[in-house]
Amino acid sequence: MTSYGAGGATWEEIRDIDKNQVVRFAADAIVATGVGVESEPNAEDEKIVKHTVTTDFGYEVICFKNKAESSGYKETVTYNSFKGLTLMEPESGM
Repeated sequence: MTSYGAGGATWEEIRDIDKNQVVRFAADAIVATGVGVESEPNAEDEKIVKHTVTTDFGYEVICFKNKAESSGYKETVTYNSFKGLTLMEPESGM
């Protein structure tokens, strides 16, 4: 999940839950609504799908769903500004 600008979450209040998992659940929920979501299957393996949505609260959410048995994926993304941007490591893999 990426973001332009400062976030508003108070992470200190979350104690018993992995904070990265909270962000993943939020991204999954946003994509699951289907509202404004652009889904693009990978040309080489359709089991890898890139979901992108620009929210009305200032976030650009990019979610990759890789349901391939054994497949890697590499993405190149260019940002106009890196200020306030946060990148997360994948749940598994590299």
